[in-house]
Amino acid sequence: LNGANDFNSVALATTGGGSFTAASVTDTNALSIGGDAGALTVVAGDTLALTGGTYTSLNATAKGDITQSGALDISGASSFTVTGAAHNITLDTQNNDFHGQSVTVNATGGGSITSFNLKDTDASALFPTLTATPTNLTLDYTAASIALPTLTLAGALNVTAVGGITIGGNVTTAGSQIYNDAVTLGANALLDTTNAGGNAAGATIMFSSTLDDAAANTHTLGLNAGTGGDITFTGAVGGTT
Repeated sequence: LNGANDFNSVALATTGGGSFTAASVTDTNALSIGGDAGALTVVAGDTLALTGGTYTSLNATAKGDITQSGALDISGASSFTVTGAAHNITLDTQNNDFHGQSVTVNATGGGSITSFNLKDTDASALFPTLTATPTNLTLDYTAASIALPTLTLAGALNVTAVGGITIGGNVTTAGSQIYNDAVTLGANALLDTTNAGGNAAGATIMFSSTLDDAAANTHTLGLNAGTGGDITFTGAVGGTT
């Protein structure tokens, strides 16, 4: 279903025991789409609302915000791309399962990502591939651990990972850094909310659970919340070493 379509809403379905191997849908305007469809490619000329479904892969592109109202169950790779301006990709309102496969976020054609929010219920969830860095990043992993790489954001970071959060390098933001589960140092790290000195006031750094080294007395941690940011520990520091 490619071409100059204007569907407004698409519900993918089969009858008589049939199934989709693949589906491709293009809309010149805003689009709401859902249903089970094998490998799904969808392109919207404005906002894209995903109403939920089961897919072997998903490639979603929009010239507006990408949101969801139903859960996504994707057994293969997925990608979400915004184009043309600054938009949000909001995928944290439903119990999504990406089955430990890659989730890639892109911005093309002059586009950028203001906020990327992701919820993944799979126990083997991976850190997303950020080919375009969002201003703000929120990750909610309800069953997995997460390894944070070296990361620089022009906004805020909020991370939840029930299996624990491992910090693998420096994290630099212009907004707050919130770590909602147990944090382990996997490398020497500086957590900085002053945008590397660009915002002297800084912002909050909060540890809502324990903070510990992966091995006793192995790694160093620096914290810089600027002149106006609070640094808050609500759990034990060095709790297991």
